[in-house]
Amino acid sequence: NSITVKGNSGNLVRTGYTFIGWNTQADGLGTNYAADASLTMGSSDITLYAMWAVNSNNSSNRDNSNNNTAPETEPVKTESSGETATSTSTVEGKLEAPGRIKATVSAAATNTLIAAAKNAETQGQKAVIEIQMTATGDEKAMAVAIPKTAFKAIADDTAADVKINTSIGAVTFDIGAVKTISDASENAAEDISISIEKVDTASVTEAVRQVVGDRPIYDFTVSAGSKTVSSFGGGKATVNLPYTPNADEDVNAIVVYYLDDSGNLQKVRGQYNKETASVEFVTTHFSTYIIGYDKKSFKDVSESDWYHDAVSYITARDIASGTGTNAFSPSDAITRGQFIVMMMKAYEIEPDTIITGNFADAGNTYYTGYLAAAKRLGITSGIGDNRFAPDAAITRQDLSTILYKTLVLTDELPEVDAATSAKAFIGYNDTEKIASYAEDAMRHFVAGGVLSGSYAQINPTTPTSRAEFVQILYNLLNQ
Repeated sequence: NSITVKGNSGNLVRTGYTFIGWNTQADGLGTNYAADASLTMGSSDITLYAMWAVNSNNSSNRDNSNNNTAPETEPVKTESSGETATSTSTVEGKLEAPGRIKATVSAAATNTLIAAAKNAETQGQKAVIEIQMTATGDEKAMAVAIPKTAFKAIADDTAADVKINTSIGAVTFDIGAVKTISDASENAAEDISISIEKVDTASVTEAVRQVVGDRPIYDFTVSAGSKTVSSFGGGKATVNLPYTPNADEDVNAIVVYYLDDSGNLQKVRGQYNKETASVEFVTTHFSTYIIGYDKKSFKDVSESDWYHDAVSYITARDIASGTGTNAFSPSDAITRGQFIVMMMKAYEIEPDTIITGNFADAGNTYYTGYLAAAKRLGITSGIGDNRFAPDAAITRQDLSTILYKTLVLTDELPEVDAATSAKAFIGYNDTEKIASYAEDAMRHFVAGGVLSGSYAQINPTTPTSRAEFVQILYNLLNQ
């Protein structure tokens, strides 16, 4: 028996394209085979067609000849940036109702995208499958429908993220969220629909309007027929919303709220990105989200202070508050109890409400539940004798150690290459004072630019000021 190959079966080179594999149908609707697949022949001949993705930098120079080339399945553009390869298919929205458009991604396009993702992954790259939706005007609601069989193939056969990119905003689902959505739609009769909608402020309560004013409100929905997928299990979605700050806005005080089931506003981790001119946030569920503003000012923090942006950012998100009488007290030493509460709020680690074990000196105060959770999670074991010393000032080396463990737990520890880490302490002449338990953490943060010293001193045993700690958090949360 034989295999017949349709397409450039010699050196598999086509001007302006990347070869991404084979398919049993010319339109890409058949069975996909990887570029290096080995086929075991049965009793019948097989015809395979070469599948191609358009190179982004050669899209205007396509090879239009019919000399031994496969027909187009769907125009797909693949672009690599670092270790990530993004394959994009552009779809046109159709008007469904005034201000509402919807686009359907064809099976041919999704097959080509999946093949491109597989090809990227075989080359060791992170694959992103992007659906870019064109607009017809000033739409307020945009939806993309994806065949559920294709969505299942992405979930089962790749580790790719799925990005929906519209003029209203963009949503990127990680593979965990993709799998959750696919599983939830398994018994649905219809394809998966993902929509972003700008919501009229009249739809929220007066109490909400008093907080958010006329700022943008968005609804995000994932559905399969009548079934709505509102939670992504262990997965996450990253949201980007175009936003132009007002001239008098401090961008560090731009925040993101969502409406909970009781209609109350809850802040989520998010910030304004100057490079993309958008507000970004990560969520594990879909709801109504609002771009907000919560600037707090203090008499002892001026715009010229090195810690001004950090104080503005951290207090706008209620991670830290003032010390009374309109003061922030930036030079005061932060206590171990204050530190643990601020750190856990920053990384959205909830305090224990049912406490089965705690430090002997945890007391019954604002930090009690946080200390119980920190002990239970292994973030800290205290200072010995089942004590934490919550009212003592925290040193830079103890702060680094506990923070390092927290970032490992939340999988948010910044990457630092070995060469940079090895040189981290060069220029500091007091590193011998660093306790052995703190050396790895301090070295990592110094190498990553999160922690710095002064006058050739890293000061491991020196108490940390409130200004220093909010700056450390600001550096980490904005990486």
